Amino acid sequence: MATLLTSLSKLKIHPAAEIFPMLSDVEIRDLAKDITERGLQNHIVTYEGQLLDGRNRLAACILAGIEPTVTEYEGDNPVDFVISANLRRRQLGPSQRAAVAVDLESVFAVEAKERMSRGGGDRKSLNWRFLNPNQTTVRERQSREQAASVVGCSGKLVSDAKAIKKINPEAFERIRNGEITVHAAMKEIRGDEIKELRAKIGVTNIIRQGGSSMTKPNVTGKDSDFGNWLRHEPQLDSSKGFRATDLDLLWYCADGLDTAGCYMLIEEKCRMREMDTWQARRFQILDENCKADPYYRGFHLIQFEATNPTDGKTFWNHHEITVEDLIDYLAFRKTPPKKA
Repeated sequence: MATLLTSLSKLKIHPAAEIFPMLSDVEIRDLAKDITERGLQNHIVTYEGQLLDGRNRLAACILAGIEPTVTEYEGDNPVDFVISANLRRRQLGPSQRAAVAVDLESVFAVEAKERMSRGGGDRKSLNWRFLNPNQTTVRERQSREQAASVVGCSGKLVSDAKAIKKINPEAFERIRNGEITVHAAMKEIRGDEIKELRAKIGVTNIIRQGGSSMTKPNVTGKDSDFGNWLRHEPQLDSSKGFRATDLDLLWYCADGLDTAGCYMLIEEKCRMREMDTWQARRFQILDENCKADPYYRGFHLIQFEATNPTDGKTFWNHHEITVEDLIDYLAFRKTPPKKA
């Protein structure tokens, strides 16, 4: 028995198994007591010389001095097996699932890279990566969405958790262990850390140099119809903290609300026009560099059938919306639809 427990304890942990957090010492002791009284209910699972599933059960068996039953995984998708087994057994909250998705994203990205290598690679993708080493590829963004979908939480929550991991790894570990939620961690992370991150991606400078009270009276006479509509919409008044730049637009909430600090990039098009290639590229660069900021709410295209929300249909990321929807999105009260 001692030989088996010793050999198992020396096994390398499969990367997929490390995605899910270990139980606390108290929980391990409780599990050891349960195994002593009722026996081991689920086998320890190994795969190609690695411990694939059962880290907590193994720790409890070692503590209880009980020899576990061991099986070898014989399927061809160990990652899916670990995810399915753990999500079924463990009661993880949304924030813990988001933390799992952050770690899972890197696993999916590695798998995608391996598949691409086996298939001979994607020359266009590799060239783009060489020219843009600090930007996120479409494949990596797909890995994030895939991870969020698998664990059952929103991509936004995963993005926030990923930002927290970058800013404050200790807070991220507390999220993984269920000690704090993503929302609570975001509240804790303020001051110099957020300012430093924003300074790195240039958002602070954009706001300070280009920000204006879009909803104050027009003094230049250069507003679009949409700009004039914004100035006269009381729910989006500058007295409530809303500001915009002439990026067309960098829309943000400067102060006064629970959403203070939140911002989004917007391109406005009248008569259902689409963005030019150079415009799309400009916003792509800004969007990629802003994604690390937990206050960032994405890049969006607003199109008007005519010239503003009151003289025809309005579309947000090619989804038709109402004026009430538009106000809710600009007030950061609702999550806008993603690009169609």
